[in-house]
Amino acid sequence: HYELSERDITVLNIGAWFHDVGHLSTDPAMHEQKSAELVKEWLADKGDNAGLADETAELILATKLSTTPQGLIQEIIKDADTYHFGTGDFKKIDKLMKKEMALRNLPVSDWEKNTLMLLESHQFYTSYCKEQLETGKQKNMAKIKKKIDESNQENASRTVLPVEEAKGK
Repeated sequence: HYELSERDITVLNIGAWFHDVGHLSTDPAMHEQKSAELVKEWLADKGDNAGLADETAELILATKLSTTPQGLIQEIIKDADTYHFGTGDFKKIDKLMKKEMALRNLPVSDWEKNTLMLLESHQFYTSYCKEQLETGKQKNMAKIKKKIDESNQENASRTVLPVEEAKGK
């Protein structure tokens, strides 16, 4: 779509391969930093591509949620990392993410509320993703809001009339 240079495509491909490998050996909050370290180690002895190490590491660090990407290839990987936010597969992928976090013994309470906050604070950076995915992301947010509202109404009705009393009447 963007007619990138061969160098940018190489950096993007290597960065995409490595951007989440840090999950294998460190806390999720630090996985990008670990992934950047691992890509630098891997590229160190790769001849012509060794010169791509710093740029690829910075590309990986751009996938941190709190980071604003600098330049088009960082925008592309940042959007690729959150692409599913705007797709019809979002619900399925979000369930898998929740399952993964639970299997890693990480907190999953208030998952829907946290997911909604994530989507509300998120933005796509490339014109492509803005055009192709923003509407889908808004629809996914609306579905989560509806689920949260329904859950809140259900919890409120239990508070007003406990389940045991409701069954006896």
